[in-house]
Amino acid sequence: MKGNDLDIPQELIYANDLQRGGQYKASRERYTRFLDENPTHPLRFKSLFEVADNLFYEKQYAKATDAYRAFIRYCESQQNVTSEEQGWIETYLKLADSRMHEISRKDAKPDV
Repeated sequence: MKGNDLDIPQELIYANDLQRGGQYKASRERYTRFLDENPTHPLRFKSLFEVADNLFYEKQYAKATDAYRAFIRYCESQQNVTSEEQGWIETYLKLADSRMHEISRKDAKPDV
């Protein structure tokens, strides 16, 4: 990530705008496309998190839990990250953990 040197791709900006507008499925599809097309991008961790978060907002709790777990596995596998990157990763890991606890507290039923 290296501070402000990272240009945020337009695809991620658009996906974020869709999410903020409540268009979760469209946002998730954009993030997924970005992941497919950019397997080594420094913002991959954030895109993985946002896919899970969109599923959470869509109330697809079982899929969201699986996606949060995939996000956590990805983060745990990362090596050679800067301290700034590690800070961001830790923040998103806490958010993922919080979302999964919220899902379990809701006693959410599997996706239909």
